Amino acid sequence: MSMGVDPGSLGAAVFKDTVIHHIYSFSGKERPRIARDLHALIQKWNVKKAYIEDVWSVESSFMRVKQIAGFSKNIQMVHTVCDVNNVEIVSVLPKAWQKHFGGVNKKVEGGEEKIKQMAAVLAPAVKIKRIDEAEAILILEAGIALEKNEHTKPI
Repeated sequence: MSMGVDPGSLGAAVFKDTVIHHIYSFSGKERPRIARDLHALIQKWNVKKAYIEDVWSVESSFMRVKQIAGFSKNIQMVHTVCDVNNVEIVSVLPKAWQKHFGGVNKKVEGGEEKIKQMAAVLAPAVKIKRIDEAEAILILEAGIALEKNEHTKPI
């Protein structure tokens, strides 16, 4: 089982064995609860590897201080939960997963909708409500493909 994580200020995690079957949104939850929930989900599904967006590579000039603090806290929390559960961590650069899917970017007009559509094709068994959930799916799928050195065509 693998996990994909968008550790953004709101954030989300997705879980996959042969298909993506669960989305966990960080939105509206306090970090202690998120940590407990992630710990339980990792144990429940025996997660061995986590593909986590490496947001430190994002230029901080585009982010507000509050966003940077949220990213930092979420990354630290996810890494800690993974370490406690002996989950291997694979960092995925934003530019790498975006390039893998044809240069998608939520900051351009229509970008969020395109990302959600791509994620829906990759994970038809789950309901995607938020952009961070869709991005977690793309991070996971791109991370797996890039790690295997598979440079497939974007959806």
